[in-house]
Amino acid sequence: VCVNDVLGMWAWLPAEGTAAPQLQVYFNAFVPTVYACLAQAYAAPFAVDGEEFWCALQFVTAAKARWFGDEAARDAIMGCDDAASILEVGRGLVHFEECTWQGRRFGAAYRSIYNKFAQNPELAAVLLETQHAHLAEASEGSTTWGIAISMEEALFGVEWEGTNLLGSVLMAVRVALRNGWCSMVDTEPPTEYGGSWCATFNGSIAHMGIGVHE
Repeated sequence: VCVNDVLGMWAWLPAEGTAAPQLQVYFNAFVPTVYACLAQAYAAPFAVDGEEFWCALQFVTAAKARWFGDEAARDAIMGCDDAASILEVGRGLVHFEECTWQGRRFGAAYRSIYNKFAQNPELAAVLLETQHAHLAEASEGSTTWGIAISMEEALFGVEWEGTNLLGSVLMAVRVALRNGWCSMVDTEPPTEYGGSWCATFNGSIAHMGIGVHE
């Protein structure tokens, strides 16, 4: 059963690997529902280490540029006032290595998303009101952060084509906010974990219920 209500878009669909229905909440920064605020490109100012960011996407992409030593690109990203421009600069980073970024992007996204919601209580309320629902960004073409299908396709149960990394980060932050945790927010991802940091982090908190079966 799928429902499209006046506030957002959600559906009861089988959880992965089970026949039991689970509430799925879909969002997209450019689809005007209450859940649009969950997206990285949604304008919600916050500060980290005294530096202001107008959206989580700007923080993550700026962190990406700095990790690869492209300060010129980082400066350009900090001067961007729209998501499309941020993404364009981010795609052209010098010395970029996908395998390295795979081990760091979860940490960058977690730090930005936590600060975004912690510093914008009205948005934190929206995230917390999703309770234990599975969150997913329904954005065509977003194979890493989203599920790479449209909102309409998601509501009708079309199979996901993306990994939904942003949804995983949001669910982790939701648990942290609910329990008053602030760890992993004010420090960079531990360098000793290298490219496996994301897997190590996910494994270390799995017993806390973060994720689909929260």
